[in-house]
Amino acid sequence: MGDAVDEVLLTSEIVLGTLILLLAAFLVITLIRRRLIAGTGVVTLCALRARDTRWRSGLLKMTAEHLQWYPLFGVTPRPRHVWERADIEVEGSGTAESADARSAVVGMVAPVQVSFSTDGGRRASRFQLVLSSGAYTALRAWLEAAPPTDRRFEV
Repeated sequence: MGDAVDEVLLTSEIVLGTLILLLAAFLVITLIRRRLIAGTGVVTLCALRARDTRWRSGLLKMTAEHLQWYPLFGVTPRPRHVWERADIEVEGSGTAESADARSAVVGMVAPVQVSFSTDGGRRASRFQLVLSSGAYTALRAWLEAAPPTDRRFEV
């Protein structure tokens, strides 16, 4: 009878140890991924809704030429959505009033909901972001500071 109890305890210890190792591996991968994402460019917490789907929490990164969105949790350091800076147009903005939008980005002070459209030659798309007011200001400045896209003046 004692051997059976010892065997059950050993099995439960192995299962618990494996779960702890998996949790630690997930946390390490998440930290490494976030470091890789934040390597270059400005990164902020946001929520995204594309094509009338539900709100998804993630990280928004502004690089010199692209706006990139990464899911908050994941293992790949590749963005899920990428938009060309020159193709993005702000359609409108306002206070995020829906409970869905506010809850997608927990703890955000004065969230701003922004509607965008792009027409990048390939296909047009529409998406919405919920950002903090400071991140919204940074995004607007980033869009307005884009170099002109008129190619007639190139040397």
